[in-house]
Amino acid sequence: MSSEVHYYEDFLAPGLCDWFMSFHDVYYPLYGVPFSDRRSLNLANTAEKIYIDEAHTSADTLKYVMSCMTDAVKKHDDKAYINYAHVVRWPAPIEQPIHQDFYYHAWTSVLYLNDDFEGGCTWVEGEKIKPKKGDMILFQGRYLKHGVMPVTKGHRYTITAWYKAWGNDY
Repeated sequence: MSSEVHYYEDFLAPGLCDWFMSFHDVYYPLYGVPFSDRRSLNLANTAEKIYIDEAHTSADTLKYVMSCMTDAVKKHDDKAYINYAHVVRWPAPIEQPIHQDFYYHAWTSVLYLNDDFEGGCTWVEGEKIKPKKGDMILFQGRYLKHGVMPVTKGHRYTITAWYKAWGNDY
């Protein structure tokens, strides 16, 4: 693994990964947004909506996992915080072309919620990273070229987050 990609094994328990996939499938029709053939559900916005209307426990779960993700990035950048995080369903056939993130996003993380699909490896600066349920990768997406290789069968679920860093000049 590249020293530029930080790898967190078993970041999220398998049961919680399953919970997030089910959560996405329930709440995407209510609050989700299609994005380039993907189905994206913003965690902070959804937590706010359901906390007020119905499900304190579910909203607290979303907030807790986002705080764990923030704790992970702070090991590398103590001024970093989540700008936005999405649960995303990637239905086959789909891919993400090689790109770099916006200049104001100091960090990017991908948390894999499942691995029961074909294809869909993450590509970072020439390195293929095979998704493993519950694992998370963290890297500086504004500098490193990255993308998603074609998902050829099934659905790939991730929690993807983009982080800003307070006070850094961009």
